[in-house]
Amino acid sequence: MPKIPIPQYQQQNGPALNAPVSRAPGVAVQDNTGQALAQVGGALKLGADVLEQQNQEDARAWVSQASSTDYVKWQNRMTELQNNARPGAPDFTPTLLTEFDNYAKEAIGNAPDAASKRYYQAQLGNLRQTLGASAVRWEAGQRQDQRVSQYQSANEADALAVSRDPSHYLDRAASAQATLSTSKLPPDVRQKLMTDSKHTIAYAAGLRMVNDDPQAALSALTLSPDQKPPAGYEWVNNLQPQRALVLQNHANTLVNQIQNRAVAEQNARETQGVKTYNSALDLFTQGKQFSPEFQNQLLTETAGTSSSADAQKLIYEASSMSGFASKSLAEMRGELHGYQATANTPGQGTDPATMAAIKQRQQIYTASVEAYTKDPWNAALDRGRIGTLPPVDTTSPQNLVSSLAGRASIAPLVDSAAGRPVSLLTNDEADSVLRTVNALPIDQRAQLVNQIGGAFGGAGRIGDLAKQWKEKDESMSLALKAGAGGGNGNPLVTTSGTPVSAFILSGQQAIKDKTVKVEDIAGSGLNSQIATKINGVLPAEQEADSKRMAYYIAIGSAARNGRTAPNSTDIENGINAATGGITNTGGTRFNGEPNRVAMPYGWTESQFSDSVKAAGTGNIENTVNGAPIGAVYVGRDEIPAADFMKKFASYKLVRVGVRGTYAVQAGQHFVNDVMGRPVTVHLNLGQQATPTAVAPAAQVDNPFGG
Repeated sequence: MPKIPIPQYQQQNGPALNAPVSRAPGVAVQDNTGQALAQVGGALKLGADVLEQQNQEDARAWVSQASSTDYVKWQNRMTELQNNARPGAPDFTPTLLTEFDNYAKEAIGNAPDAASKRYYQAQLGNLRQTLGASAVRWEAGQRQDQRVSQYQSANEADALAVSRDPSHYLDRAASAQATLSTSKLPPDVRQKLMTDSKHTIAYAAGLRMVNDDPQAALSALTLSPDQKPPAGYEWVNNLQPQRALVLQNHANTLVNQIQNRAVAEQNARETQGVKTYNSALDLFTQGKQFSPEFQNQLLTETAGTSSSADAQKLIYEASSMSGFASKSLAEMRGELHGYQATANTPGQGTDPATMAAIKQRQQIYTASVEAYTKDPWNAALDRGRIGTLPPVDTTSPQNLVSSLAGRASIAPLVDSAAGRPVSLLTNDEADSVLRTVNALPIDQRAQLVNQIGGAFGGAGRIGDLAKQWKEKDESMSLALKAGAGGGNGNPLVTTSGTPVSAFILSGQQAIKDKTVKVEDIAGSGLNSQIATKINGVLPAEQEADSKRMAYYIAIGSAARNGRTAPNSTDIENGINAATGGITNTGGTRFNGEPNRVAMPYGWTESQFSDSVKAAGTGNIENTVNGAPIGAVYVGRDEIPAADFMKKFASYKLVRVGVRGTYAVQAGQHFVNDVMGRPVTVHLNLGQQATPTAVAPAAQVDNPFGG
């Protein structure tokens, strides 16, 4: 504040003047100069007092404004320091006051005048006392909060230690109570910490022991209040009532889940035994004798399963039995048939109780069949076949493919219950995945479909997912099959390396966008041309898929080559991509023309013909007990395998594996092995005939007909 200058007055001494000589007579003069000077001096003093008062008031006003601003400033500064303080606020008060003192010293030094400095110093002193008192209280509170937090952390650490090893429960619980009981915290705070510690450590021990042995824990948790818990379960009495109920319910759930999983796992182990037993039963009904090797195989693979006793009885010409208590559809059906057979057997008959049991089982079986047909994963989950449903992440293509591994790991349990290889996705998940795939560009769509097929693995699972997609998007269903239709489950690709699935999806997109025009005239349209080529070449279901696949590929080929309608090249490309290419095989059709067969993907006709002519017994895939089969069967007629392969080029072949695996059709049936399985022959590209092989004639009569 600028100082107000106070004027200073000094008596002025002028030059000495000569007094005039009076020329007039003497006159008396009244002189008041002294009084006037006194009055002037009084006035000057009064003015100085007034100015001093104004200076004092100005100083007070300046200090009032400055100190009020300081109060707000230091309130904010204190809040800032509190927000940034370390846990427990160590040295908070001295740090704050030191900073304040430095500020006060500088601020007082900058005051405009002495009066302001004096007043300002007093105000800052008051502010320092206020800040100091607040800081002390806040720091004390923070220190107490830190101690409470440290006790709580110790409590959590004790709980963690006990959750890892519940045998330390008594030691850690007693140590925590002893430590807290001697603390200097306020009584109410101390008591709350002791109570929380008791409950928390008890719950940690209980949760671990429930997870480790739910049955034993459930027994301890359901004791009456007057019963003493067994050793190791002392924590039961220290649980909060609601947490005791939570642990009891959790233990009960785990007990039920373990029982259900045990049954499901047993069912999975029984699958192989049932399969071998059914093969034995089939041989038995045909009147064939069991070899010693097969008897050993049957007893070994059914040991420990519900088929074990049946297998022993079957070996000794006993009838088979199965139990309805198992939760697979096959086993349900078996016992139900047994009840019905007993009821219809003369001399045995039935009664109302038995008929009621049959009716009940029939209802359960019918409901289970429907559930496993529509949604096998949730059916298995609802019936306790599996404990949990591993999640599938559909948020991105990468997450989807990687998350399928968890689902695949327990799929055999669902397969055993449903009686078939099932899709890895529920219906809702399949719809979600379909939307995810369709949101991508065509080539990325094809790539993801191929990856999904690879993650699914077996053809049965892929086929099941294709069925889930078929009604909503036929082209995507076919693209999925093409994505895993190659050798070892690899994608089918064209000679240029482009995935066949990409052509299928391009065809669907062209139809949707109407960029390719398709005229489907009866007898001459695209579908008719494709059907003429493919009819009778493949098994029925494969044939239907191949026709639709060829249709989409032909349109996709036209679209990718900038044509508005498929030409003959596009159609031929579609047929070859969908089937692998078609050539002649042994025998003749009803119209006198040669039978036709689909070739392995990527083979030429000459390569296929050479491989067929060169095939020998070493190409037969079937084995019994690990040894190659020595004979094949056409109906009940036995033919040595070597004689069978000599005429292989004359047979009607049916491709059952896209990379060169074929079965032989004899009339309306396949040629089988001793186990009743179709004989499959795998052709090798570039195979040369062995020196002992008999080179077949260009056309040899097909001994099987058809």
